[in-house]
Amino acid sequence: MSESGIYTYAFGSDANAVSRHRLRWKGRPCRVVARGGLNTVMVEFLDNGERLTCSRNAIRRKKGAK
Repeated sequence: MSESGIYTYAFGSDANAVSRHRLRWKGRPCRVVARGGLNTVMVEFLDNGERLTCSRNAIRRKKGAK
């Protein structure tokens, strides 16, 4: 995974307690700031600079980005 790539946050499919928070982030563009252990990354959303620690499975490479 490249730290300079642009990704889209992909998790947040249903309305249970955890997913309600994830729905706020779903579809927003972000970039990877740091990689951690146990398959985690810190992402920074491009629209407001908010940072989030999440699973690497939660982000998808933006279409058209290399």
